[in-house]
Amino acid sequence: MDKTFTQERRALLYDEIHRDDFIEDDFLVDLNQGVYGVNITCGFPLPLQYQVYEKLYQSLQSLDGVYVYPLLQTHITVMTIINFKQNLDSPILKLNSEHLEKLTSAIKPIIKKGKFDIFIDSPVLVRSAAFLPIYNPSGEIGEIRKTAFELLCNEQYDLSIPPAIHSTILRIEKKPSDTSSFIDIFDRISSNFSIHSAQIQEIYVTEEIKPYMRDAKFLAKIF
Repeated sequence: MDKTFTQERRALLYDEIHRDDFIEDDFLVDLNQGVYGVNITCGFPLPLQYQVYEKLYQSLQSLDGVYVYPLLQTHITVMTIINFKQNLDSPILKLNSEHLEKLTSAIKPIIKKGKFDIFIDSPVLVRSAAFLPIYNPSGEIGEIRKTAFELLCNEQYDLSIPPAIHSTILRIEKKPSDTSSFIDIFDRISSNFSIHSAQIQEIYVTEEIKPYMRDAKFLAKIF
């Protein structure tokens, strides 16, 4: 499969960084703070060989002022049901148990084979983070998103669907002193990462207890 996140698209994002600068992530100040979120997730962790991700992890660690996700923290957010950034310390919302049962029942039939294929592309840098684009040609993730949203859209949740399928792997802790050098190093790291095929064999509904899935509990394994 050819990469579809082209160099031209990446260059536009670099132009945006040069124009508007990086965005520091306030949640990186204390990654042990109590939060509460609920997500539908898969690829937790990403189905990449440890050696493949570890090489990428070590390379990204060479960048200044970044927080890089260890493999066990990586995931694909299918949909956010409760946004942890809006529920610090004392949760205002909880996922209704009846809604959890309905989600499980509605999503299971979508995954007819009990697994589906994805393709993981090389890292992409934006102002606040870096992510791996994920391609799902057979469309299961899109169908799950549509089904879950339609099921919960009239409830009082923080529903949000990422604009694309991806896995965030890096966040900006402190703005680099040399933006051009930072981008050049990142670009070299990205160019050394080949596209990888993988299979998703599980979908979870998770509770997020610390920022960015550093501590997560499984409410349900859908398949």
